[in-house]
Amino acid sequence: MRIKLFLMGTAIAVFAIVVALVVWKQVAKSPDPVETQLTLAEQPFLYDIPVAQKGVDWDSDGKQETLSIVMTEGKLVNYEDPGPYMGEFYVGQFSAVLKDAGGNTLQSLELAPTFHEALMFPKGTFELMFDDYNDDGYPEFTIGQYMSSNGNIYNMYTIRPEGISTVGSGIFTSSAEGPYSIRYPKASPISFLNRYYDNSRGKAFQSTFEWSGNTFKKLGEVELVFDPETGTETVPPAKEDKELGLAATPMQYGFKLNYNPIFTMSSDEIVRDGDKLAIPFSVSEDSDKSSALRRVIGYFDLASQTTLAAHEITNTTVTNIYGVSSALKVFGLIGQDELVYSNVSEEGGTQNYRIDKLNLKSGAKETLVAGFPSAPNEQGFFARNWFSPKENRIVFNQYSEGTMETFDMKTRKVNAFHKKYPHSWPLYMTIPSPDGSLFWYQGSDFRLMDLNEKVVAKVPYPEGMIDYPVWIWSDDSNYSAIHYTFDQDRKHVIDSEEIENIAPQGVRIFDRRGKEVANLKAEPKKDEYVEIAGWLPESNGVLLRYFHLYREEARKENFPIMDSSVTYKLYHLNERKLTSLENVDSFEKLPKPTLVKSAVRGMHNYILDKDAKLLWKTANRSPDAAYPISSPAGELYIVSNDAINGKAEIAKYEKATRRWTKGNLPYNFIDPVFNGENWLSSEGTSYINLKWCLNGN
Repeated sequence: MRIKLFLMGTAIAVFAIVVALVVWKQVAKSPDPVETQLTLAEQPFLYDIPVAQKGVDWDSDGKQETLSIVMTEGKLVNYEDPGPYMGEFYVGQFSAVLKDAGGNTLQSLELAPTFHEALMFPKGTFELMFDDYNDDGYPEFTIGQYMSSNGNIYNMYTIRPEGISTVGSGIFTSSAEGPYSIRYPKASPISFLNRYYDNSRGKAFQSTFEWSGNTFKKLGEVELVFDPETGTETVPPAKEDKELGLAATPMQYGFKLNYNPIFTMSSDEIVRDGDKLAIPFSVSEDSDKSSALRRVIGYFDLASQTTLAAHEITNTTVTNIYGVSSALKVFGLIGQDELVYSNVSEEGGTQNYRIDKLNLKSGAKETLVAGFPSAPNEQGFFARNWFSPKENRIVFNQYSEGTMETFDMKTRKVNAFHKKYPHSWPLYMTIPSPDGSLFWYQGSDFRLMDLNEKVVAKVPYPEGMIDYPVWIWSDDSNYSAIHYTFDQDRKHVIDSEEIENIAPQGVRIFDRRGKEVANLKAEPKKDEYVEIAGWLPESNGVLLRYFHLYREEARKENFPIMDSSVTYKLYHLNERKLTSLENVDSFEKLPKPTLVKSAVRGMHNYILDKDAKLLWKTANRSPDAAYPISSPAGELYIVSNDAINGKAEIAKYEKATRRWTKGNLPYNFIDPVFNGENWLSSEGTSYINLKWCLNGN
């Protein structure tokens, strides 16, 4: 529907439209001044008048059909006064009609109902513009009507075997083309770009419309700037940039990010906010005694595939690049477009740390606290540093000295713990919860602590050995677990190259209060071992992996896992019972699949049907391994690689139909990551549009 406020753009436009509708509906018959303008008003109704016509092979069968825009009933109205409507116009009911070479009507659609009012076209003909905007092999075309002095309103239609239908409506466009049919530039095989001037904001914008399966939906917009060299509105160049050169190269399946190769992307610190990405980059140039360090944040919009900005956040010289790097971290967003990160500068050979905030849009920077964290000694460095959104605090812990400090983002206060919490190389003794509000510390015993240095619980060491990392947390931070053996026998050791990894004989599970809720044990008489394979999404169950080791008589330790011995069970935390699971060879055999994220290093995620007691897992070391993943909204996907052909397949589980929708990926994907709901990335540089993949390509 047209936005009626736009009809008030000019008094002349409103007057002309009202007069046209008066003639069409034959409401007024009196000889007033309006009547004198309409010299042909008393003429009879006209029928079957074509105003546009163009040949199109809509079904790609090699035969040319003809699409016509025809006034099926209406009048010819003459506008004498200057304005948006001046001259003779057809006013009335119009249809889009598709005919074959013999003149037989194949399809038709009445257009007035799609605009919710009678239409107007100038006497004569205009050119219809075709393109395939959703990559389905069928053509789309646009029909426009005058809206205001700033632009026109367009509907988009498609021609398919089931008929002509509307796939986009109410698209306000400011363009010198048209005005009754326009071809939009494409952003991708299933999206197009639209430019318009918003009178209420006094600015011009470019937006992206993307195919959603049955219609085109507006995704995002970028404010345009005036380019005096070309005299046109253009997408603004990235602000600052500082030689990053971050840009997208369009590909058939999506795009690839390119940037100055002297920079290194910190892909594990990318901050994702819907379709917006804040991507950290760094570059260091080492000399004999110091290193020149620069960091830049690239701000990228997936919807428009444009770099919105690139802001330099660090430019300094440091003497201990390893120690400084351990302190520098991008923590995430704390508000609308506001990024929080740790920073450093050096004066007189002394590193000074601080916490800064960056407005990603404007580039404005603010120091939230200076002198935090406290600098370690000359060769010192930091252990795990983290941000707790729940507590709104940032935590820093020095590795050797053990100093632990927190910064409260709300009160802007720094708090130093009274005791020291040092680490022992190469181990990390602090293991924070995913929400950052709690952490386990391994000292003379195990202590669960909060960010006020309160000891929540103490757990003594087991008599046997422990695995590393010692504690594993559930994603919701409600549970944590420790793996152990019953004794110190070296036969339990799987790998001892740097850190001893053991085959656990037992698993102790604790809630967030530090209370033990389960102690699950394998059967040592059967030489059996057990470990947590993954936490169920609702955190009400644990997936357990049972296995045996492949014993070789000549060895006393470092025994590999016997793959053929692996079985799985589900432990229900609330009911405190075990359920055996049956492995299936295809994820399509699970009626109600649920993703279970792996808790084991190097193991891919699992697909579980709790009700049917079925489990599907992929071969982790195979080049054809699959990656079960879920989108931010919880949609289940599986990426399956084909190493021989160098391609991959993606499958999406449709909850409504309980079926899998499949599509092709252009190449193998390793460790795929979701960006928003529609983009899949690998290694932070290649981005694939999932709608393109699942659209029959």
